[in-house]
Amino acid sequence: MQSINEGDVLGASLAVSGLFVDVAGLSTIKGAIKGVKIFRKGLRIYRKLRGVLGGLRRATQRGFKVTFDNLGGLIIEKGGKVIARSDDKVKKLLKALEKTLDAIYDTQRAVIDKYKGATVKGASRNAKGVFGEVATDVKFAENGFEALHIRKGQNGDLLDGWGDSGIDHVFKKDGKFYIVESKYGTASLGNTLDGRQMSEEWISAGNFQRLRETVGNNITNEMIAEGYVRVISKVAEDGTTLLKRLDEFGNEIGIFVFN
Repeated sequence: MQSINEGDVLGASLAVSGLFVDVAGLSTIKGAIKGVKIFRKGLRIYRKLRGVLGGLRRATQRGFKVTFDNLGGLIIEKGGKVIARSDDKVKKLLKALEKTLDAIYDTQRAVIDKYKGATVKGASRNAKGVFGEVATDVKFAENGFEALHIRKGQNGDLLDGWGDSGIDHVFKKDGKFYIVESKYGTASLGNTLDGRQMSEEWISAGNFQRLRETVGNNITNEMIAEGYVRVISKVAEDGTTLLKRLDEFGNEIGIFVFN
């Protein structure tokens, strides 16, 4: 299996196992060409991804890896897990990642690395809540979802947004909207005067006031017209997430799978 990793990308140039291919009219970077097969694989990768090289560069710099499967199709991985498979899906994801893997993502990723494990385990309830929201933002960004809410952790710590009781996240991808609630550890959805968290009753209370405060009137009205998917993100102390879909009553109805 031939792969592209962070060490293979320099500037706008694509490098594959010692083969460096100039893709932006820059000076050719000298490298060893290890056989005709590797040369051909390098050309195949270049031809398949030439329209999304910006996203490829951004992704590989952040630990993503693009590989060929045994049938010659593209795969993109993060942390050893396949995120997208097939040429079309990989190119589509790389195009999205060029936008979602931004400076805020980098800061949030650093926050997780800084506080995960024993540090967040011994932190306050509010800090754990922020950690959970940051981890969820990172997970959705890595799968090409655009955040429409104000993301937390932008100052590099777990101090912002303590005590917030509104909607945690609103994402958009491929024209679909997603409302997501983060819960750290064993925390669960609660019951409020407006009904159960993440239920339609709770989301729509006060003419969708919580949603309007999160994304504004225009996006809220669009979401009301188009509909949205409800998701709960359960975050562990190491920053990993378990995602479940929710029904209109706020009950779990199965695993949420990125597409």
